[in-house]
Amino acid sequence: MIVESERFGTLDIDEADLIQFPAGIIGFPGEHHFVMVQTRENALVGWLQSVTSPWFALPVVSLDVLEIDMANFDLYDIAKQAGLSGREDVLAVMAVLNVSALAGATVNLVAPIVVDSENRTGAQILLDAVKYSTQEVFKVRPELEGADASATGTDV
Repeated sequence: MIVESERFGTLDIDEADLIQFPAGIIGFPGEHHFVMVQTRENALVGWLQSVTSPWFALPVVSLDVLEIDMANFDLYDIAKQAGLSGREDVLAVMAVLNVSALAGATVNLVAPIVVDSENRTGAQILLDAVKYSTQEVFKVRPELEGADASATGTDV
């Protein structure tokens, strides 16, 4: 399948790599089909690229690589809210990355993107009871510092 992307040019992807977002993405309810683009193997940040809108690609990072208290994230509850299977071993939970001149690099931990890697279905949800914000400093776990920040190790 050929996907046009303003950021990455023409992509030839396997249809098995498509991720379905039945409810779309927050703010973009019409965007239902995405593919994960990794610009480099084993890098920390990847891109969730729309297959229907060449201009729409979200930089994302796995929560696994962030220096955050994962006790604040009940993955089973997150999956349940997203309407996904709830099996933690097949979930990829990601935060959208933002870079601005004023705030530097931040991640949105209030609205994670959850993908069930087994059935290739995803959702973005709003968490009510999280102590984080939409603009948390992008800080990787100490053992990953110095890692390539241009793609994600997320298994989707």
